[in-house]
Amino acid sequence: MKRTDPNGQRPGKNSEKRDPSAGALPTGYGQESRERLAGVFRKLAEWFPENKRKLPWRENRDPYRIWISEIMLQQTRTETVIPYYHRFLARFPDVSALADAPEDELMKLWEGLGYYSRARNLQKAAAICRESHGNELPRAYDALLSLPGIGAYTAGAVSSIANGEKKAAVDGNVLRVISRILASRRDISDPDTKKDFKMLIEEIMVSDAASMDPGTLNQALMELGACICTPGKAPLCAECPVSGECLSNAMHLTGSIPCKAPARRRKTEIRTVFIVTDGSDIVLGKRPDKGLLAGLYELPSREGLPDEDTVKSLWGGILGCPVSVLPAGTGKHIFTHITWEMSGLLIQPSRPLGLCREGLLQNGLLAVASDDVRKLYPVPSAFSAWKKYWESA
Repeated sequence: MKRTDPNGQRPGKNSEKRDPSAGALPTGYGQESRERLAGVFRKLAEWFPENKRKLPWRENRDPYRIWISEIMLQQTRTETVIPYYHRFLARFPDVSALADAPEDELMKLWEGLGYYSRARNLQKAAAICRESHGNELPRAYDALLSLPGIGAYTAGAVSSIANGEKKAAVDGNVLRVISRILASRRDISDPDTKKDFKMLIEEIMVSDAASMDPGTLNQALMELGACICTPGKAPLCAECPVSGECLSNAMHLTGSIPCKAPARRRKTEIRTVFIVTDGSDIVLGKRPDKGLLAGLYELPSREGLPDEDTVKSLWGGILGCPVSVLPAGTGKHIFTHITWEMSGLLIQPSRPLGLCREGLLQNGLLAVASDDVRKLYPVPSAFSAWKKYWESA
């Protein structure tokens, strides 16, 4: 079976000379591509040790610490992750401590990072490591890949950095760097693109093994993409150690490469958020164990914009006393496939919430002291517009 080049074209004697502006990869998967990338990789492997950022997870090659950092860094900026990383490791320094973590405490430490399924998968994987891997996170790629929440990227990062395994770690940064170096018009949101780039990087790791450490190379590619070969129309090409080998730079294509199919349009949902408080306690509910924000605590909310009489009837019935209703501002939160447009209503009962517990419990709700919300209850950032109601108490 004949192999196609990274743009879906069959390689031929002219495949190295295609015009990238016409949508074809100029260097295909031929020898010229490999030589270009091998040269780039050798330079980056030399550049990285002297130019890398000082980050806490780079202080050693402990697979557990690398794993925690890689999971936290998914969809999250580095500067945001650093304090979470320190707090998390202080409380859960190893697999055993993580496996034994109370769920609410784990979620509280994760509060603000979002994508809470990441934390749950960390704990599931830790439990498996304790039972099946001698209470240690495995270092080998295939063993890592079998754990919950670990895909090809994370397995490649951990195994290459901690174990020297010749596995690529291809994330958005790496896709962007390789696309620009090769002036590739392939869609980087297409899984086949990631698969093919991963294979190409690993082929070079194997064939040029004497020239580069796989973990160093993976980190160098990610560092270049994060700090220099940045998204948008103005990467810092003048600071790039491999700009001379970059076809997009030579052809003035960095503003249009990489290519990515338009994102699917998110659904917008209009919601009303109820801030029910007596000035000391505040009402929280717990979300279902599955689905959006699973298992986290939230301010009660409902779809739509009910009128004031409906709201008074609803909360008067739950609390067993008259309530006043005041506007409490608006909030917005963007999830992967849905956007919440939220309007807040401040619900003030005519008696202390401590006397309304029966009605709250019947509706799956609880009255929580504001200080306990701060310390114990993980409330997702979707409700951050109303955080002042428990942080200022």
